[in-house]
Amino acid sequence: VSAMRLRPPRAVIVDESEFFRLIMGTCLRNLDWDYACMESGYELIEYFMRSGEPFDLAFIDLDLPMLNGLETAKSIKLFAPYQKIFFMGTETVEDLPENGHFLKKPIDFPLLARYLQDLAKQRRADKRAA
Repeated sequence: VSAMRLRPPRAVIVDESEFFRLIMGTCLRNLDWDYACMESGYELIEYFMRSGEPFDLAFIDLDLPMLNGLETAKSIKLFAPYQKIFFMGTETVEDLPENGHFLKKPIDFPLLARYLQDLAKQRRADKRAA
């Protein structure tokens, strides 16, 4: 009997800055995470309308043009009510939705890497226990 191989954890990066998406994607790839990049909240909502499959983690910029990060999160909760979200911004935000955490820009990548490694370990342990 062959053991089912656990797929890598998946994240989505939603930020209008191509440079920022590239840096975040490099960090995720170096930690063996799969990821998707989107430049607007509308793109993320469209993804959920089409597939509905949640990510292990969503990184959403609070200052997205047109539809900001909080409005985007409110919309995707209709499709993925338990989606874990890291809101990113230069100004600290206290009043975040449930399942939401805050990452201050510029990002502390060593700290983020430790969190992502811990999350991946927890995910593996949860899958083994299931």
